[in-house]
Amino acid sequence: MVKIHVQLKGLRLKYGKTQQQIAVLLNCSVPAYSKLETGATDVTGTRLTQLAAIYGIHPSDIHRFGEPVDDSMQRTIAELIRQHEEDQRTVAELQRKLISFYEGRNGLN
Repeated sequence: MVKIHVQLKGLRLKYGKTQQQIAVLLNCSVPAYSKLETGATDVTGTRLTQLAAIYGIHPSDIHRFGEPVDDSMQRTIAELIRQHEEDQRTVAELQRKLISFYEGRNGLN
């Protein structure tokens, strides 16, 4: 597996960005961003999400950048994404029901 810091540099170069441009978008200094690319600083989940947004990709795509993805793995990823989206819809529906129930009990309807 390719290290995340190597993948970050590869993505930046692929998109034709400088470290300074990415640092500005992340609202951090160039040395701070450079440490992410060299592996001197660990990439947090929040930072990973921010970087994915900059490149217009899903955070998991950063982990896979530069690695071959076989058909089986692609199907598994697609199924996990589908299940996650279904779970999000279920949670949203349950939240709506809970709000409706709460409003009904408190005379807010």
